Amino acid sequence: MKRTRTIIIIRSVIAGLLLCLSAASFVGGRPAIGVLFLLLAAATVALTVTMHHRSTEFAQRFPGLAGRGESSAPPAS
Repeated sequence: MKRTRTIIIIRSVIAGLLLCLSAASFVGGRPAIGVLFLLLAAATVALTVTMHHRSTEFAQRFPGLAGRGESSAPPAS
């Protein structure tokens, strides 16, 4: 589940950056670009939430299988 958490954090950071770019575009007088960045941020948030729900559902359905992929990886040094 550590890998999934890392991906969720990275996607959240990307969504935040897209929101900042959207706000900067609106302030800079480019509303079309601002709307595009806003839509990209919304899509990223929607995909992140969906991915989080599906990964927790998978972990609940198959508790042994969900943790097996993490434990077989070599330890980080």
